[in-house]
Amino acid sequence: MRKPKTYSVKEVFDSTQLGFTFEFYCSKKSQFVVEDLKKILGKNVVLTDEEQINPTYTSAILLKEYDGKRSRYQFKVGYQNYNDTPTFLNTILFWINENASLDYSTLMRTKIIYNFNELNTLTSISNMDIGKMIIKIDEGYLHERFPEMTESPYAMSIKRLVPYNMTVNASQIVNLRNNFKYPIDTFYGLDLTEQTRGELTFNYIGGPYYSERPAQIKEVLEYYILTTYQVLNSDIYTESMIAELNKLTENYRQFRKCYYDSQKFIDNYKEFVVYIDLNKGPAIVEAQWFQLRDHIARLVLESNVKKCKFNWDTEMGVFQVKDAIIENSTIKNFQIINSNITGVIENCHLWKTKIENSRIINSTLVNRNEIEECYLEKVRADKSNKITESYIVNFGEIINCDVNESVIKNAGIGDQAKLDENCLVINPRVNNIKPSVFGIDVKEVRDYQWIKTLRDPGYKDKGYGNEYKEE
Repeated sequence: MRKPKTYSVKEVFDSTQLGFTFEFYCSKKSQFVVEDLKKILGKNVVLTDEEQINPTYTSAILLKEYDGKRSRYQFKVGYQNYNDTPTFLNTILFWINENASLDYSTLMRTKIIYNFNELNTLTSISNMDIGKMIIKIDEGYLHERFPEMTESPYAMSIKRLVPYNMTVNASQIVNLRNNFKYPIDTFYGLDLTEQTRGELTFNYIGGPYYSERPAQIKEVLEYYILTTYQVLNSDIYTESMIAELNKLTENYRQFRKCYYDSQKFIDNYKEFVVYIDLNKGPAIVEAQWFQLRDHIARLVLESNVKKCKFNWDTEMGVFQVKDAIIENSTIKNFQIINSNITGVIENCHLWKTKIENSRIINSTLVNRNEIEECYLEKVRADKSNKITESYIVNFGEIINCDVNESVIKNAGIGDQAKLDENCLVINPRVNNIKPSVFGIDVKEVRDYQWIKTLRDPGYKDKGYGNEYKEE
């Protein structure tokens, strides 16, 4: 086993490069924003509405998400040496303080890479031990400096391990890679979606006051760099990491004891009431337990639900959750009734549920739901729902309810929708670029007989036949 080289803090910082995305709202005209940021950064700034365009070392990107009285922007700065960032970072934060506004949804995303020619660690980011990183990172330290991000749907906690199946025993828990699903998505505090390409993105800095906290930002950036380095340059799990791992897998170990026995589950989770076709008889539940337990495991381990009414509707073939409280967690593929949720909701149908500070994806708001400060993507909202202070990106799905103080992008507005005067409706862009014309468009008559005269006099035209065909 290769022995790790040790490096000083200065050497680690010297080998680090950071990229940034600053999210904010601004009422200034875009060209003035561009000019201001050019002066601050000392580099070219390109204004665009194309999300796919990435910055370079010499050119930053100002992404304008939509145009309105208070347009939303993402200012993307390409990778810079960490030691060079103080020259522009504090000035950008000061500019945001003076010229822009922030809210619960605005982040300062930070990307990190290392120069591995100078920093010869045991592993690189692309082949790092992700489980070790999840255990090592101290979200309490980060949330202490940015408490608004504690329950943010844009920086969900990565401190949740869900097994691939319930057969993992206690002796296998240390082998996280093969036994547990990692929380990999763009909305986690640590975004691992580009990890295999050698890049990590951290989302823990954000909220309505992030630009006012340059000192805390410096502390968090240093924490990102040093914590990642420690994971890359270590091949052991310390005692504190083992203790954290045991803490993260405690719920799994407790539920596993009940996995094969419905009565044990009923005895240990007294506030989690299980029904089949609205019948909660122990004998009925026991007979069908093998069809229920994996769905219940997802609720307990992934959604952290300890108290609810769970029903399997055998006629419709759907699983229903009622009277649940879901906080800073994900829930997928359920019908949800009369609950309270903060987190990420995906592929669900909802009735009489209050949802705050959450992301709702590919779902249907059926009736009497209250949505506040949420991000909705591909969500159908029927009448009798109410959406307030939210951002809707809908790709044609119908919004047919009351909407207040929200941005509605690419949605179908139903006949019964009621939008207040503070809503901003953004329709799909019309592509005005004319299709390309293949070849050269020549207006005059073409003399093909003249073209034939350019051929060799001995050429014999064989028409459309195959001239290589033997007679």
